[in-house]
Amino acid sequence: MTTFATDVLQINFAGGIKLLLCKAVNVDWPPPERLDIMGFKFKRVAYSAISDEEMQRIIDYAIPLFRGALYVPADGLDKLVH
Repeated sequence: MTTFATDVLQINFAGGIKLLLCKAVNVDWPPPERLDIMGFKFKRVAYSAISDEEMQRIIDYAIPLFRGALYVPADGLDKLVH
């Protein structure tokens, strides 16, 4: 699989939402089921099913497209309050 420059992770936690580019945090696509960021553990609850071929075809037509993965705290939102 290929990790594109626009592949993104959405991290939901009690203090808000963070969007991180996969390449910026060294996460390959498809993203892992579990993720550890800055000592906090998250679980993936959803991610885009767009294939590499579909992504490339759309990018070739100069249409901006993002694939994303949604993560929530592995222990629940109440466990991750800053």
